[in-house]
Amino acid sequence: MCGTSVPLHTIADFSTGSPRTSPGKPFRCSLKRVNGYSPRSTSAMKHSLRATIFCALVGLPAVAHAQDDSPSADAIKRASDAFSLGKLAYREEEFVEAAEQFEAADDHAPSVNALRAAMTSRRKADQLDRAATLAALALTRHPEDPKLAEEAQAILEEASAYLHRVQVSCDIPCSLVVGTSLVHGRAALEQTVYLVPGQHEIRASWSEAYGSETQSIVAIAEGRDEIAFTRPDPIAETGAGRQPGTDEFGMEIEEETPAGDGDDRRHGPPPGVFIGGAVATVVLGGVSIWSGIDTLNNPGRDAVEEKCDSTDCDLYRRGQSNELRTNVLFGVTAGLGVATIIIGAVTDWHGKDSRRVGRTARVSSNPRVRPWVEVADGAMLGARGRF
Repeated sequence: MCGTSVPLHTIADFSTGSPRTSPGKPFRCSLKRVNGYSPRSTSAMKHSLRATIFCALVGLPAVAHAQDDSPSADAIKRASDAFSLGKLAYREEEFVEAAEQFEAADDHAPSVNALRAAMTSRRKADQLDRAATLAALALTRHPEDPKLAEEAQAILEEASAYLHRVQVSCDIPCSLVVGTSLVHGRAALEQTVYLVPGQHEIRASWSEAYGSETQSIVAIAEGRDEIAFTRPDPIAETGAGRQPGTDEFGMEIEEETPAGDGDDRRHGPPPGVFIGGAVATVVLGGVSIWSGIDTLNNPGRDAVEEKCDSTDCDLYRRGQSNELRTNVLFGVTAGLGVATIIIGAVTDWHGKDSRRVGRTARVSSNPRVRPWVEVADGAMLGARGRF
């Protein structure tokens, strides 16, 4: 044997003297017999040497090609993590987030399963245009998978009645952005995107050195278009010709404010002030209700009418005192409630935003609380949301 068998995308075809592609098969060169010669003969040894050199020449570029295309161990791990997050989101019927995670997994390590899951999630999220775009990519990238092809064709047949199909070509492999959404997939010469009816901008980008080109499309149901992009000349100075605050895809760059910067100051009272006011209002309301009940029962109307002949009676004066106490408590409660509502309206509910931790962040850590007040048979005050 001429060397060790390694997984490559090329095998040597000695009958024609040229390599042919065979994905997933190992690269082997057998020298047991070459052109009918036995390795024991001198002539056969010469042929063996020639075959060995041929194996080396064919194998080296194939090894380089395999190493360039194969994802690294770190990329595979990131893909696995993203796929797991996608499955969790899918089970919770968070289909948009599931699709984003499956697409991230496919970006890290392209696979049939990740692309199929992303396509299915987009469809379940009622994003037919993005599902159809993924379906077109699936047919291009994995034509050998009949199950994937069947599912993709079903989505495309549905999309053909409602969406506008755009065939995009680039003279140099490009990435596409529709509106503010990056089209999934690696840079390519030919790509197909589906658009909902309306005005759209399709932007092709190459690298920061070349910038991007944009074309507008008016999409209609059952419509078709073909557009072509030509990569512009290199930009002399990095970033020149680009809109301020945008990246090479023309998308807005989100700048993070360093910790301790003056912009981190609160522009209103913290949420704790509103929460404290709401709690105090509830407590005072409870005391007011108790006071009202006590006023009715102690000493009570029947006892006053029975034992008092005038307003100089002790029981009458005690009832008057309890009534005044109750009225004061209800007045203070109402005032505190109004103040709490005003505080809730000007409270800085966001404060210092937590830094984004990537696409895996499912729920914001900021409290979402809003005050509410209702006046029907009586005044009601409260807060709703999540902490």
